[in-house]
Amino acid sequence: MDPVNEITVGRRRIIRALGGAGVLGIAGCSGDGTDDDPGTDDGTETDTPDGGTDTPGEETDTPDEGTDTPDDGTDTPDGGTDTPDGGTDTPDGGTDTPDGGVPGEDYEPPAESEWPPRVEPSAGGIGPDPPGDATILWDGDTATLDDWEHSGASPFGGEDGAPAEWYERDGYFETNPSTGDIRPKAEMGDCHLHLEWRVPEDLAEPDNVDIPLGNSGVFMMERYEIAIRNHPLEEQNPDDKTAGSYYASDPALSLPIREQGEWQEFDIFWRAPVFDENNEVRRLPMLTNFMNGVCLNAHVDVLGPNWVNDGHLPFDDGTHGHNTDENGDFVEEAPFYLQDHHSEDSILHWRNVWYRELPERPVEVENPGQARTYDTSQGEGRPDIIDAGGPGTTGEPPEDAETLFDSLTLDPGSGWESEASYGDSQVHLEWQVPEDVDAMGPFRGNSGVLMMGNYEIRILDTADNPVEADEWAGAYTHGAAPHHDAVRGRGEWQHLDIVWQGPRFENGAILDRPAQVTALLNGVAVQTRLRVEGRNDGEAVENYAPHDPERPLSLAAPDSETRFRNGWIRSLV
Repeated sequence: MDPVNEITVGRRRIIRALGGAGVLGIAGCSGDGTDDDPGTDDGTETDTPDGGTDTPGEETDTPDEGTDTPDDGTDTPDGGTDTPDGGTDTPDGGTDTPDGGVPGEDYEPPAESEWPPRVEPSAGGIGPDPPGDATILWDGDTATLDDWEHSGASPFGGEDGAPAEWYERDGYFETNPSTGDIRPKAEMGDCHLHLEWRVPEDLAEPDNVDIPLGNSGVFMMERYEIAIRNHPLEEQNPDDKTAGSYYASDPALSLPIREQGEWQEFDIFWRAPVFDENNEVRRLPMLTNFMNGVCLNAHVDVLGPNWVNDGHLPFDDGTHGHNTDENGDFVEEAPFYLQDHHSEDSILHWRNVWYRELPERPVEVENPGQARTYDTSQGEGRPDIIDAGGPGTTGEPPEDAETLFDSLTLDPGSGWESEASYGDSQVHLEWQVPEDVDAMGPFRGNSGVLMMGNYEIRILDTADNPVEADEWAGAYTHGAAPHHDAVRGRGEWQHLDIVWQGPRFENGAILDRPAQVTALLNGVAVQTRLRVEGRNDGEAVENYAPHDPERPLSLAAPDSETRFRNGWIRSLV
């Protein structure tokens, strides 16, 4: 067995109860696919760590109740040797570190060629600050509209490829009505696009109530529109045309819009459609988008280009279908454009436009051309206007979020579990392994966010501390390495944002849909619509075991002190 996985098992099998609300021991995490309710004693059988015999109806063995440990040493799971004098055991063939030695000091890291590629993280969580590998399209300084052009798509003006005629102002650029839509010259496929927009504070409401204020849109690959418009009047905002909706097609789950004159942030995670040699769709476009740090749509299967009120169009629509090259083949990359809606009441300001390419991670398609839609990822009816909270996912949480904790410190062997249960959700938390923690390899922190108690996104201080790629911070532990290493320096606070859709079981027994997850570490996408192959709360990714659609969220017990703060969760149902 992989030595890192063995170490993880040792940590998983015993999580001590601490007392107090929400802090508990989690038993039964052996990963055998049979006990799917960590932390619950059903009164019939309790998993016993260290290879012991299950004891019906009795308390789970814990380090202080299992094998006697002389001199206050720590019990050793999985058949290890007791370590006297307070030393820490290294399970499963590792080297003991008695007398205050450094846990993991003899850990042998993988070769550098096996590490996830490094990307300098952003300043916070999801928000304006670009990660180190972002391409800056407009920042008002080094990047200007010199590399932008008209798209030729607008019926109101703008010849295809002509220099952009919009206005550059101090700190933003501005729509120039009737000059036509504009686009950057950069082409992109799978990407994370960030941009900010605002409706000018002095822009007056039009006399005609049917005309929405600040009407525009972001057209991914020039064909797939995410709506932009102001919000005060309901008649100006049909259910599927509010800001952030996939226009006239998929309503947003909520409307976290700020007041007129304030900046609105879009973060769009886009997976381009994939076609075969016959121009048949093999993978539908995929959309996950945020407005002001609030997830509006999660893992949407885009059924086709959208235009005006027609909703989804065929990819081969003669007028507004997916773009083709000179050979008539569907393109894999194309620019986005910003829409000029012609009228003075649709003037907008724009700033902080950048994008990152997302590495390809194929999503399996069982029925090409047919959407595997996730029924809770699209809104139904008019979305509620909510207070978006602080900038991006930093600071005050959104109005519809539930606070998990303000601050929390987990010591070695102590876990945490939410009192309430959750299903499809957006989660934000921040974590820190103190700089003075004296541990190496998979012992420095070694915690994780366990969605529904079974599906872990890894927490580990990997700053100058390489481990196996599928154990790295941001990994789907044992299953999928993160796209990138985006950890901040040792001792710094790390921001983790998760968009989660749990599995569904037909008749409560047969897997109907797998779980999917998108995760960002310090503003860098480390998992994007990962299709989860099974639970990973044990020593490997195991088969799914049926469970309820809502279950508590857990934090795994770390091997060294780990601090958490600003934990919140909001439903995506």
